Amino acid sequence: MEIGEKIKSRRKELGLTMLEVAQKSNVSEATVSRWESGNIANMRRDKIVLLANALNVPPSYIMEWDISPFAVKLKFLRENSGYSMDKLAKLYTSKFDKVMTSNKINDYESGTNSAPFSVIENFAKLFNVTTDYIMSDVFDDDLDTDCSKNVINAIPINSSDIIKLPVYGKVSAGNGMYAEDNIIDYENVDKNDVIPGEEYYYLKICGDSMYPIFMDGDYVLVKKQTSVDSGSYAVVLVDDEEGFVKKVVYDSNLVELLSINPMYPPRRFENENVLKVRVQGLVKGMKRKF
Repeated sequence: MEIGEKIKSRRKELGLTMLEVAQKSNVSEATVSRWESGNIANMRRDKIVLLANALNVPPSYIMEWDISPFAVKLKFLRENSGYSMDKLAKLYTSKFDKVMTSNKINDYESGTNSAPFSVIENFAKLFNVTTDYIMSDVFDDDLDTDCSKNVINAIPINSSDIIKLPVYGKVSAGNGMYAEDNIIDYENVDKNDVIPGEEYYYLKICGDSMYPIFMDGDYVLVKKQTSVDSGSYAVVLVDDEEGFVKKVVYDSNLVELLSINPMYPPRRFENENVLKVRVQGLVKGMKRKF
């Protein structure tokens, strides 16, 4: 039976329309029609995976792989997790203390080189799946992961040690821009860098008052809390209008907000004016975007 006939036969067996298969495969109805007519010359492997899932069959039912199931599965898991090859290589190197490069990953995914079993085992651990799964042609879009357990505000991704945290709107580090409450993005963080039961988020720096420690465009990791020790870097609001990342220094009836850049003078709040300053969180780390 030809590939197009296989697709059409299985679709009808399941009582699915071409439109339903198209929606499940993230393609147009016309594309499914071309597949069923046998026009599969430019059929991408990721679409084969989605089509196989839509038809509830392994990809090998639709066509014979010209590379190993692991090669296809590695790409599927990587893309399903939202990783570039470079990001995955860095995560692998960091977790296993063994050098991995984007070129090696590309070779594994293309089938140019075969991965040693020890590497396959490590990738399975990285994606929180079994070695049997990563070496098979069975695909699952609903991978189970427990990587964000008990961490407030976190969204799990398909790696046992990585979670996503919300990135909130710009916080001024110099020009008094209001701290927006809306989420503008999500950013990965190692779950070992956060404490279960606490709330964390990223805030984007805007300005140069904290240069060179924090630069314009940096993402600062913030642990939500309403007080910090003197000398800490914190996110603070002044009069509920200005959001800043500053070094906070306390004294008797005095709060100082210090910049690192000498071009910006300290801001002092004394006596009843100290109530104008409200701590929003403690800065725990930083990511620099290039």
